[in-house]
Order: sequence, then C-alpha cells, then structure tokens
Amino acid sequence: RQMCIRDSWYTGPLTTVFNQTNVNLIATSGNFVSITLDNPFFYDPTKSLVVEIEQCGYSGTGFNVFTTTTSGQKRNTSTTASVPCPHPWLNTGAFMTHTGIDITPITNPFSLCRNSINKPILDFTAIRDTISVTIGSNKVVTDLVVRIDTVLHSWDSDLSFYITKGSASTKFINRVGGSGDNFIGTNIKDSAALCQIGSTGCNTAPFTGTYRPSVGGSFAGFINQPVNGNWILTITDTVGGDTGQLRAWCLVIRWQDITSGQSGTTELPSYYELKQNYPNPFNPSTTIKFSIPKGENVKLTVFDMLGQEVKVLVNEFRSAGVYEINFDASLFSSGVYFYKIETEGFTDTKKMLLVK
Repeated sequence: RQMCIRDSWYTGPLTTVFNQTNVNLIATSGNFVSITLDNPFFYDPTKSLVVEIEQCGYSGTGFNVFTTTTSGQKRNTSTTASVPCPHPWLNTGAFMTHTGIDITPITNPFSLCRNSINKPILDFTAIRDTISVTIGSNKVVTDLVVRIDTVLHSWDSDLSFYITKGSASTKFINRVGGSGDNFIGTNIKDSAALCQIGSTGCNTAPFTGTYRPSVGGSFAGFINQPVNGNWILTITDTVGGDTGQLRAWCLVIRWQDITSGQSGTTELPSYYELKQNYPNPFNPSTTIKFSIPKGENVKLTVFDMLGQEVKVLVNEFRSAGVYEINFDASLFSSGVYFYKIETEGFTDTKKMLLVK
C-alpha cells in the first residue's frame, strides 16, 4: 500500500500499534475518540509521523466517523462490496473525515494489555499469545508484573502459565485452584512480602489480587534484559474433561534507560480503593486519591447535600494505577459534599466538609 504525504508516496515500513478484530468505540457527539494502543511506539519528534488508519466494517447505532459539512474540498472512502478493505480514498464526496492525533508519553511503569482475545483452552493443548513491545532502544527491565486479567476455566488446577521473552522463561502459575475458580485481575510479582499463589491462604477464587509466583517460579531472569521484543504467554492444559478461554492479559513493566539513567516509580494497586480526601475539612481545595487494578473507564463526581451533581473531576479511560485528583471548591459554598467513583467493577462514595 502507498500513502500520499506532501505530494509524494510513503512506501517505508509501518508498525501495527492497534489491531482489534472487534472493538467497541464510544464517543460523545462533537468529540474525538481516544484509543489506547496495543503496542506503544517510540516517536522521534524531529521526524515526520506517518499514520495509517483502517476500519473494516461497522455495526451499531449513531455515527461511524466524525464528519463535518464544512465547505470546500472533501474526501470520502469506498464502501462498495467490490472494493476490499482497506478502503481507498476516493475523490470529492459529501463529508470530510477528521482525524486528530495526540501522543501521550509512556509512563514508568507502563501497561500493555491484550483484550478480547477469546482464545479457547482445550484439553491436552498449549495456547500462546504475544505482546510485542517497541518503546525505543536502551531500555531494560527493572521490575515485571504479569496480570492474568481474565481466564475462565471449568477446572483451574489443570492449567500452568508461562511467560517467555527471548531466552528467559518461567512458569509463574502452576496448577492452582479447583473447579471453575477462574483468574480475574490476577497480578503475579516477585516479592517475598506477597502470598504465594496456590499456597495456604492464597488459594481463594477467583484469585483477584497480587501474589508471588508458584513454587519454583521467578521473574529474576527478565531483570536487566531489553524491554523491546516479543513477550509470549503460554497456557497449558494437561488434563482431560475441562475447557476454558483466555480473554485478556497484561504486562506491567518498570524500566530504566541505560543511556540517560531515566527511570520512575509508581504504585501498582491490586484492588479498588477510594480514599478519604485530605485535608478534610478543607478550604478551598482538597486532594482525592483512588486506585484501580486494571485499565478501565473511571468517573469521579462531586455532589451536594441534595444529591445534585456539582463537578465532574474525572470521566475518561485510566490505566491501572494510583491517582490523586485536586478538587478546587473556591466557587462553592460551605457545607457537606459527597464524592463518588464509578468504574466497571467498583463504586464507592465518601463525604467531605468544606469550611470557609
């Protein structure tokens, strides 16, 4: 394929950074849709950024692209059955497709997830799934968390989980649980302070939380290895009679740049939490802290005593992490207020007092 850039054709290599066979995009009319990439990439701001966007098929309600009736030259795409996807740009048409690009720097650590995989886990088989990482050269691993976000199986103790990157490999979950316990938001991390998954006291369904690897498992072989490359998750089913499905998994990688020494610290939560604001009582501003164990849409709202919404502090997708949000109440009257967090898997409300 060729793309026209400043009256010339680009024919160089392209890196696939987002590829989903079935994705649900939700937009507010008049706003662009933001997409979290499957594979973050290294961007050199001194060079041109070439982006190719393809959409193969659409179903649903509302609009499938953000369009405008602005006068002047416009473009549309072929949607006829005779033209295979990707659809080529045609000449003038009724609408102009708008594409906005925001580049968000990779945080440290950063999360990479594979969602909506839906790979079947069958008897006496091994399935594999790969996350490819490309974040620029000179970055090495300083810490690793593997999150089995969703694995459903009718008998979990049939399963063993492995992670492989180059010559490094380890079995980090080995035949734990029982009948249909499942793995939902299961974080595995090397730490003596954590309970070992499958051991006494750490064998409770559905294994939501943070654990250290099964006996004999360790991520030590990945430390100081290059971040870039293919990270391969393997799940083996060694017993007959039960099946399951891999739906989602993530890598959380902390890294250091061996050239610049750049690194970072952050918290990786293993549970949902909405903390009490601080200070409380406050005048005129206060900080609200919350944590989410996986990436999802988060809404944080402030209400008055009558239950009326007075301020939306957060309403967007957030990656797994711990967040601090400032609430400035300079324009509000003294009194009791409530703040509420809403995610796909968690809701909580707390009270705070504004005193002027």
